Amino acid sequence: MILMEVVSFVGACHLYVLQGITQGEVSPGEVAKGSIPYFLLLGVALVLVVIFPQLTTWLPAHMH
Repeated sequence: MILMEVVSFVGACHLYVLQGITQGEVSPGEVAKGSIPYFLLLGVALVLVVIFPQLTTWLPAHMH
């Protein structure tokens, strides 16, 4: 959930940092549009974990 906040518009300061790094070549709107697919994927992962909580322990249980 913390990662979703970083990608979401609540963590909008990252948009301005990226704009500063690119020296104004990329607008905050373009960065926001580019982050939408990642935000949607994180949302799908969150829904899957809520529906199937055993997913959170499956991978660690298979690591040796």
